[in-house]
Amino acid sequence: MILLGIDETIIIVEYNELWPDLYEQEENKLYKMFGDMAIEIQHFGRTSVPGMMAKPIIDILVGVK
Repeated sequence: MILLGIDETIIIVEYNELWPDLYEQEENKLYKMFGDMAIEIQHFGRTSVPGMMAKPIIDILVGVK
């Protein structure tokens, strides 16, 4: 057994139909913040997969120049 020192409860919830909209709101803010430096912004992780249970955290990856 490997102990990683994580002592917090991890909560997995049913897919939320609002996740794509929440991502899009954040994506718009990030494009405004990064401007021309942003090459691409992506929603990844389990919340990006329709119907999949996930931790209720929107994972966002920002590629910059």
